[in-house]
Amino acid sequence: AHPGRGYPGLSEGEIVEPGLATSLTVKGPGVPEDVRWTISSNFQEARSYGGRSVDHVFADAGQVEVEASFAPEGGASGDSAVTITRSFSARYVRRSLRGLTEEGRDAFFAAIAVTASISTVEGQRIYGASYHNLSHFVQTHLATVRAGPP
Repeated sequence: AHPGRGYPGLSEGEIVEPGLATSLTVKGPGVPEDVRWTISSNFQEARSYGGRSVDHVFADAGQVEVEASFAPEGGASGDSAVTITRSFSARYVRRSLRGLTEEGRDAFFAAIAVTASISTVEGQRIYGASYHNLSHFVQTHLATVRAGPP
């Protein structure tokens, strides 16, 4: 199943998930092995890769631009280079606890325990500026939840 399937306003395949490896591939006639990839976003410095297929881990949620450039083999598009650009939304996708592996569940519960027991100030000293305690996430959730059905 593709992440985000069934979300209003999103087409299947438009979502990538932060923290998980995303495989990107250019398919079709004349696509060489030496495709040049550039992946940029509003939250991560642009990265470049080479190869027909690449794996990339997006650091955070936000808009992502992916560009693949290549010179087609065998004159498939004349002698000109081809550039393909796609936009994606990097979003966290809600998962059922029952669908997680034992390792995934353990990691999730360990993270909850840390955020519940370590203040934001102390956590930022230990883990860096992006750390927030559990109260922050609860408040953010409550501020963005709709009051009821649309």
